[in-house]
Amino acid sequence: MKLLLLLGLAAVAAASTVTLQSSQGSPNLGQTVTFTATAPPSATGAVTFFDGVNILGIGQLANGQATLRTSLLAAGTHSIVAAYGQNSSAPISITVRALPGFGFQPAQSPTPVSYGNSIAVADFNNDGIPDLVMSSIEYIQMVGAEINNMTVLLGNGDGTFRAASQPSGGPDNVVVTGDFNGDGIADLATFGGVYLGNGDGTFQAAIPIGLNFNGALVSLAVGDFNGDGRADLAWSGWYNGTSVGVVGVLPGNGDGTFGASVNTNVANGGFLAIGDFNHDGRPDLAVSQGGNSNAQGLTILPGNGDGTFQTPAFYGLNYPTNNSTKTIAVADFNGDGRDDVVVGGYSSTSDGNAGPGYISVFLSNPDGTFQNPSTIPLPTTGPLSLAVGDFDGDGRMDVAYAPYTAQVYLLLGNGDGTLQAPTEVPSLLAGAIAAGDFNQDGRTDLADGVVLLGQAAPQGAVTISNVLSAASFQPPIESGSWVMIQGTSLANGARVWQSSDFIGLGANLPTVVDGVSVTIDGKPAFVEYISPTQINVQAPSDTSTGPVNVVVTNNGHSSAPANAQLQAVAPALFMTPQYNAVASTLPNYTPVTSTAPAMPGDMVVFWGTGFGPTTPPIPAGTVVTGAPATATLPIVTVGGLQVPVISSVLTAGTVGLYQITIQLPANVPTGAPVVQASIGGVQTLSGVTLLVGAQ
Repeated sequence: MKLLLLLGLAAVAAASTVTLQSSQGSPNLGQTVTFTATAPPSATGAVTFFDGVNILGIGQLANGQATLRTSLLAAGTHSIVAAYGQNSSAPISITVRALPGFGFQPAQSPTPVSYGNSIAVADFNNDGIPDLVMSSIEYIQMVGAEINNMTVLLGNGDGTFRAASQPSGGPDNVVVTGDFNGDGIADLATFGGVYLGNGDGTFQAAIPIGLNFNGALVSLAVGDFNGDGRADLAWSGWYNGTSVGVVGVLPGNGDGTFGASVNTNVANGGFLAIGDFNHDGRPDLAVSQGGNSNAQGLTILPGNGDGTFQTPAFYGLNYPTNNSTKTIAVADFNGDGRDDVVVGGYSSTSDGNAGPGYISVFLSNPDGTFQNPSTIPLPTTGPLSLAVGDFDGDGRMDVAYAPYTAQVYLLLGNGDGTLQAPTEVPSLLAGAIAAGDFNQDGRTDLADGVVLLGQAAPQGAVTISNVLSAASFQPPIESGSWVMIQGTSLANGARVWQSSDFIGLGANLPTVVDGVSVTIDGKPAFVEYISPTQINVQAPSDTSTGPVNVVVTNNGHSSAPANAQLQAVAPALFMTPQYNAVASTLPNYTPVTSTAPAMPGDMVVFWGTGFGPTTPPIPAGTVVTGAPATATLPIVTVGGLQVPVISSVLTAGTVGLYQITIQLPANVPTGAPVVQASIGGVQTLSGVTLLVGAQ
């Protein structure tokens, strides 16, 4: 309730009661909800709508009613209140449900050249579609927008964006959104000033916020900290030449300007987040501590409701020392209806560089204190930013983070305040990340310069029907050979690996494509092609032979194990659907076809897989260099006639692709003679033919 918080507001038209209605009680994520506040018909001015202690928006009264339409409510339960003058409505509980998501697929694939330092989601042109604002990004190819400071991207409603007319002003690394003049239109705020929105995606010139601070500025947050129904700005930083941090509140005047800052010293002026941690209806501040301070962890500043704060309370990390806690977010991670806090950072190495990262969840107690954190070490450096949301649609809050590399990772929540181990989300650009439903399909998406759309669940259970050689379409398979897996719901879409799948892998191949992975004998295979009914992989290196289990996992949903026969060699020739061998003639590698058949005396190259180990050995999952030869030359027959084998090698620049070069004798049968190769006593599939012409 906001009643106690609004006693200091200047007198407005009398209103004995304020009531609130919602168009929906349990909307899906991304659906538009309309809130209607009703006051006496004579009431004028503005009604402020609160989501808990966060300002959801402001609506102007007309004939005693003010409305707010939004599609930006995050997944989870929300307590919505309308406040007018000294009156507040009874709260309305709204539960927003995210539809099940099964991994991500990029809506756009830009070539990034810079990182975003800050990102926020709002509706700048009032069309009900989420928009984005980013700071300090030089180029965003997905809309062809070149910027030096900020860019506003207007959503098209399908996960793609277009560039708007950009705000002009000085460089800024932090940008937040709010309605700073109470006109119902989303505005922007940076340390450089406030940009009032025009409601069409454009903005007015910057109004200075009047912050004169001799130090480093770190973070901004928007809230109503003095209970007057106007948007204020909380900020953080630290004084030059000291390790003393500061958190301040700039009280909003309701016209885009602010009063003098009210400051509180803290151990370090880290990143800010807002919550109601002691359940008194007043916004509190959470500060990630680290950086230039020896205190690493979480500081909570309980709000007094007048723009000032009580004595800060510090909660340390149960993690190695020399940490730098960087990022922070607020959500209910254990489903008890209370705000919890997640922070992320990294351990500093002996040379002062960023070391291994971590994410810690601090669960709140009923009295507003916090428990010892649950901490997960990360496979990367620390998070540059965090985003929270229900990414898999199970009703539990999850965490996404972006490290200091071109990656994004997802940690699914267990619903008890702990998080699962991080899994990589394929991306091209990382930095500041934000969650939202950008294509309005009810699933949580991610934006980080590339938009990553949450995918729909596969139709039915993940099922394997066959595990075959990708060349012969028959069992068995061999370590390092190409394997075709057939079944149902194996993937949510179809594509071949692309350059973005190899980022950060060096010479190694991806084991996950769009959330799809395969294990053979418990070892990860290398995924080249995915579709709902077929996956192509290179089998991992393995010294085992005999029956092995094959398992496909589609975005967290695994098949029952399927049986495959793993052999020391499993030679197979690639062929066309007509069972013609895929072959080329030298010296130009001219493909053999019905109009360009091989001729007697020609040097012919057959392409195959499964021809066994080479010298030197090439581990599965790496691109071939040189021309490593098989341990022995295979025996090749064409039309029953054994032919000379010139060489048998892995093809340089490819993966697991053998080329067997033979010379056709003068007496080779013409037409479509059968070709077979054998190595280690194992023959290729019978019935494969080579197209041979007559002299």
